[in-house]
Amino acid sequence: MLTKIRDKATGWIAYAIVIVISIPFALWGIQQYFGLDSSPTAIAIDDQEISEFQFEQAVIEKRRQLEQTQANVRFDEDEIKDSVVSEIVSQQLMILAINKYNLQATDGDLAEFIRNRPEFRQNQSFDANLYRDLLARSGYSVTDYERIQREDLKKELFIDMLQSSSFVLPSERERYIQLADQSRKIRYLTMNYSYFVEPDSIDTDQAQAHYDANMELYQSPYKARFDYLEISMDKLEAEEIVTPDEARQYYEERAGDYLYPEKFDLRHILISTDERSADEARSQADELYLELLEGADFADLARTYSDDILTAESGGILPELTADELDNDEVRDAVLQLAEGEYTNPISTQYGIQIFELLKLTEAEQKPFKKVRKELISDIKYQRASIRYAGLIERLDLLLFEDEPGFFSTVRANLGYEKQSTGFIDLNKQESILADPSIRATVISEIIQGGRTNTGLIEVEPGRRAFFVGITGTQPSVQLSFEDALQDVITNLILQQAYNKIRENTAQWIQEIQAGNTDLDTLATENRWTVEDPGYIKRNETSIPRPIVEKSFSALPSSELPLYQSLQMDFNYNNDHALIELLDIQAGKETSQTTVIYSLKNREAVALLESLQDFHDVEINVGKDEDEEEENESTETSNEEETDESVNTEEDSETDTVEDESTQQRNASSDR
Repeated sequence: MLTKIRDKATGWIAYAIVIVISIPFALWGIQQYFGLDSSPTAIAIDDQEISEFQFEQAVIEKRRQLEQTQANVRFDEDEIKDSVVSEIVSQQLMILAINKYNLQATDGDLAEFIRNRPEFRQNQSFDANLYRDLLARSGYSVTDYERIQREDLKKELFIDMLQSSSFVLPSERERYIQLADQSRKIRYLTMNYSYFVEPDSIDTDQAQAHYDANMELYQSPYKARFDYLEISMDKLEAEEIVTPDEARQYYEERAGDYLYPEKFDLRHILISTDERSADEARSQADELYLELLEGADFADLARTYSDDILTAESGGILPELTADELDNDEVRDAVLQLAEGEYTNPISTQYGIQIFELLKLTEAEQKPFKKVRKELISDIKYQRASIRYAGLIERLDLLLFEDEPGFFSTVRANLGYEKQSTGFIDLNKQESILADPSIRATVISEIIQGGRTNTGLIEVEPGRRAFFVGITGTQPSVQLSFEDALQDVITNLILQQAYNKIRENTAQWIQEIQAGNTDLDTLATENRWTVEDPGYIKRNETSIPRPIVEKSFSALPSSELPLYQSLQMDFNYNNDHALIELLDIQAGKETSQTTVIYSLKNREAVALLESLQDFHDVEINVGKDEDEEEENESTETSNEEETDESVNTEEDSETDTVEDESTQQRNASSDR
């Protein structure tokens, strides 16, 4: 379902739609946490509340997802938090709207979705036994899985409803093309704070004054230590021993599972629906089919009429395919019925209307035992280990229920499994067993609630890897004395001085560049820095730091080029400061009309979803406290006025971000 929407929702704006409907599972089923812990409320929507703890866990998982899907891109922490707030609010609003309008996914819709899932299919058809087996191994009941999928289908229906009510004006389409596909030519250099550090610039009196004013920054971290058992399929499989006789017997009993598949040499004619209606495509395909019946040459018709430009010249010849590689059930079923030289009726596919001819069929062939010996030994080990894994999890659950305080001792006595132990671990860091987000979320929840000392089953990889974790001790945060915190205080003040010096120098350099007294290359040469010259970039550029891309596109179009901007990046980029030279702006060019229309409709759908906030009580308490916000507003206002006088750029386009003192300390701590 998500793949279907992602295919339709093309472009950087439309990606928001996919994120919105995936948020409940991407963020560990946040609904299940409502009301479970005592930490302050971060987000409230009508009578539903998300605590600060739940929100922080959502941010952790969001960051992990982004790092997995976009490994070469670094993300600003504040941006991640803003994104999570938006997604959680949108998700809950969508649920409320679905309930209000009583949108339903029919049993037929659900059955079609499940039957077409490739993981539940075997030998080209849905396998009910495989379906139940895979769900069981993944820790799902059939009822729970189908309930989750039914809710997902409701959300798909809701998004489709919003999109179908949207329309796109020609002027909006043109404006979108100009902005979304815009290119900007830039050069930039980056400066690290370490270049500006003066190691011996802070005395004890300065450190004491700073400590007295910012004592909350200098506390020991909250720590806990744990006992745990890890149950791993990898370990269980490694323990299994398969004899040659067992492998041979397994092969003989399941010879049909070890085959070289049938292969088909096909040619086809495609009548595309990209530039004609489905009825027009069907009519033309029917005419060609009649010509084939009357003796026309398939290859000649393909060369003349097929819209597949990659195969038309060769007479429609496709690469050799297996039945599993035919991505349409109707096509697969039709091809399996053909004899060599026969062709199918016209078939509707995602590409248009297609006719296929079978040129050659290579029959399935038995794989020799020697070729598959390693594979089938692995299969045997997996099957045996799966049974052991399920039985072991069930036994451990029972032992925990019967004797939670003595769980680990009971496990050692009854099963021979020795616990593993950690020292005290900082709960703010992802280290040791807390490196896994699901374990970290569970143990922190238990500590916050003051609940059980043993967490119960935590499956970090459903069906393959699980933990039972016991909390054996905690060390709450305490205020550090000045003497204990002195080194951190001095380090933070030195870094703060360095950041201030970078900002002061950058503002001065921009003035000198605009006055014609220096240029970017001269600054780089004098300070042994490097000017990066990526040339023209677009909004989705990933080869350079993301904050530089965003800053480059934040400047309003201006005839006064080149334009100079500066910014301090976050700890993901070593807190580097960047000086950017904007040289040229080129409006976007014509792209696929379908892409533009889908993108605009998705943007409108997201806007309509956000507008639902007007009909519900939405309270967001994520961010800085009031005093800190007022201090920031004052600092930012003062900085904007100074920037307007010294840099003479358009309002909001080049204002350098100035962090307040406490934010600088957090950056400095992250840096260490």
